[in-house]
Amino acid sequence: MRYHSKWSDRRTAVGNLKPFMFLVIEFIALVMACWLVSLFGILLITILVCLGAIYFFMTSSLLRYNKVKKRQKYSKY
Repeated sequence: MRYHSKWSDRRTAVGNLKPFMFLVIEFIALVMACWLVSLFGILLITILVCLGAIYFFMTSSLLRYNKVKKRQKYSKY
């Protein structure tokens, strides 16, 4: 399916910065969640939440970012 313009195509390389901004926002949200849990003062829960955030970032966020960048690289525009 062709789009009417290159701005309508979400795979276009025009928006190179957009996936990176989503990655940064997701990273900031995870850091804020870790910081919020650390305010409770329970070390074990803080460590578990931080490890969970790192695991989520490595397995979900980075893979999604790399997939989007690869899709943009092969865009026809």
